[in-house]
Amino acid sequence: TESNEGQQVIPTVTPKDSPSVEVAPPPPPTANTTNPATLKELRKLRRHVLQLNSDLESSEREIEAQRLELDRAAARMERDRSRHKQEKESHDASHKAEIAALTSAHERALQQLKESNESTLAEMEG
Repeated sequence: TESNEGQQVIPTVTPKDSPSVEVAPPPPPTANTTNPATLKELRKLRRHVLQLNSDLESSEREIEAQRLELDRAAARMERDRSRHKQEKESHDASHKAEIAALTSAHERALQQLKESNESTLAEMEG
């Protein structure tokens, strides 16, 4: 259609280095741009481009917020993983120490029973 004539779209870079689109200033009035319908269409297109730029910036802010949230969640998960690993190592060490203590106590108890049985057997024989 003729509504796109006379409008030049130029790419620009926002402060965040993300592409956006701006509409160049309108060309000087000519025979085909003085038509009220054409001017109305140009204004409509400019409003649409401004709305799209606004939506793009809003989406970029939302993506940045989500990225920060994911970074915080990743840091929290890493802290939890590290803490869990330390707790597991500590639990494993205490478990091994407890098993060693119980084994030692059990061996002493068996030795005492053996000595007691031997002395009782010696008394009965002698």
